[in-house]
Amino acid sequence: MTEENPKEWADKTAQYLRHCQETTFIDHIRGIRYSLIQQHDEDEVRQVLAESFVYGNEIVKHRGITVEEYKEAAVTEYQMALEDQLGFVARDIQSNQVVGVALAYTYASVIKYIQNKDVVAESSEAMAPIMDIMQQLYAKLLKVESFDPDQAVIFEDTARVRDERFAGKGIGYACFKILYAHIYRQGYSILLGISFNPYTQTWASLHSFKKVCCIHLSEYTYRDQKVFSSLAEKGFDSLCLYLKRGQ
Repeated sequence: MTEENPKEWADKTAQYLRHCQETTFIDHIRGIRYSLIQQHDEDEVRQVLAESFVYGNEIVKHRGITVEEYKEAAVTEYQMALEDQLGFVARDIQSNQVVGVALAYTYASVIKYIQNKDVVAESSEAMAPIMDIMQQLYAKLLKVESFDPDQAVIFEDTARVRDERFAGKGIGYACFKILYAHIYRQGYSILLGISFNPYTQTWASLHSFKKVCCIHLSEYTYRDQKVFSSLAEKGFDSLCLYLKRGQ
C-alpha cells in the first residue's frame, strides 16, 4: 500500500475538519501534531514567524527589519488570532518544538485595533511604512460593493521553521489547509489575503480569489518618500488585497 504523502494527508484532514469539532490533528507518518493556538504557544510562534519573514519576505528584508522588531510587531497579530480562535500551530511530536504556524483574524478585530491605537506611530521606524500601507489597503476595502465586514477573515501568515529537518513534510501546506477549513467551519464566508509577490498573486487568481484593491509600490509615499520604489523595479509592482467568497 502506498504511503499517504503530505499533501494527501492535509487535503483529507481539512475535508474531515469541516464536518467535526475537533481542534487537534496528528500526522502520524511525519510525526507532526496540528492544534488550535493557545496562549502558551505565543513565544515560539512569534519566533518562527519572525525568522521566516525577516529572511524570506522581500518587503520585510527591504526595510531591514530585525527578528526582534518583527517579534514585537507580531504580538498584536498573535493576540488577535488567539482571541478570534483563528490560528493553528504545528509541533514536532518527538521534541514538542513549534515547527509551523498559520494565523488569521477577523476584519472586525483589525478595524477595532486600528481605531484604538495609532499603529503607525507606535511602530518602529523600519516597520512604520508597512503598517501604514496596510492600513490604507484595509480602508480601500470598505468601499468594495456588498462587502460584509462581519463575515470577513484576514488570512495573515503561514510559516515553517527554518530547519531542513522539517523540509518536505508539507507543514506549511497543512497549516494553511487546516486553518482554511477551520475558518469556514466557524461560519465566516469571506476570506481575505494580502500579497505583493507576483507568484502568490497568480496563485490567488487561479484559486478563485478576486483582486479587489491595490496600492502601487512605485507610487506609494511615506513621509514624502517613495520607500518601496526599488522593490517595484525588481518586479514587485503592487500590494494587493484578494477576496474569496463562499466555502
